[in-house]
Amino acid sequence: MLKIATLFSGGGGFDAGAIAAGYTPVFAIDNCPRAAAAYRVNFGSHIVVGDICGQDFSGIIADHLHASPVCKNFSAAKTGAAESDFDLACAAAVCRAIEQIKPRTFSLENVGRYKNSDSFLMILTLLKSLGYNPAFRILNSADYGVPQTRKRLILLGKLGDRPRFPDSTHHKPTTQQGLFPEGEWISWHDAIADLIPTLKQTDLAPWQRLRVERQEAYSVGRGCISFGTSANAAVSKICLIEKVGARCDRPLREILKESPVPTLKALGQDGHWEQWVINYGVKILQANTGCLARWQSFPNWYQFPIARDKACSIIGNSVPPLLAQRILEAIND
Repeated sequence: MLKIATLFSGGGGFDAGAIAAGYTPVFAIDNCPRAAAAYRVNFGSHIVVGDICGQDFSGIIADHLHASPVCKNFSAAKTGAAESDFDLACAAAVCRAIEQIKPRTFSLENVGRYKNSDSFLMILTLLKSLGYNPAFRILNSADYGVPQTRKRLILLGKLGDRPRFPDSTHHKPTTQQGLFPEGEWISWHDAIADLIPTLKQTDLAPWQRLRVERQEAYSVGRGCISFGTSANAAVSKICLIEKVGARCDRPLREILKESPVPTLKALGQDGHWEQWVINYGVKILQANTGCLARWQSFPNWYQFPIARDKACSIIGNSVPPLLAQRILEAIND
């Protein structure tokens, strides 16, 4: 039985993928009690609620160790942010966990800018000094069957051998190559098609309606098309329209039916998460927690908190479980 320990575990997105890959979670730690409560419901009482910087990892036995350090100071959305003492302390804690647990394999997930940090260099240097053969890449979740174009830095380490990254299972339309072609990216619509009849009807906000009528929206997807010649033409197609996160300095985003959803992310310091409404023929539907969970590839058995803000926080902060599964399946080959 393969065992896994996770750091900065949140609600357990990586752990859900690990279970699908044949692992049993034996240790987890997160400093957010709400996320830990959701983790406990889904995976068990082995999660520790506390500060990773003061945690002792001796005595933990695990074949794989995964870490997803806090990324807000490295996010492209936080212009001018600098690496903090807390970031370095978290990296030192990850290093201590690697030294004390001594897993056969290791993985780390973060935003792309993290690879330019002293924190990343610290972890990379330690892995090499302990006999791991580290490698890192930027992976797009959509290439592995997640209906979301979420790009993240993935660092892998394996004792005595170079780790293998997962082969892509899906591809962006028009980039198909090879004798045995893989499937195209899974669209946001295909991921939630069975949920659409259950979604509540809503309406466009006045500012959204105004932009539609002025034909100021643009499309993100396989091709760029306008809303048409009227507001009625706009609401006759199937697409996503952004509800939270829109900015006055750019047009309103529209995500075509055939495309994955963009990265689900936090917006600002008020805790709001990017949300979408669905243009569905003549109806406007609200994308609920179930939709967000599908777009992040959470399994249907995962139990989210009833409160939407708590559920959305868990979803947006998680590694897509399907991506985690693919990583763990590949690293053992």
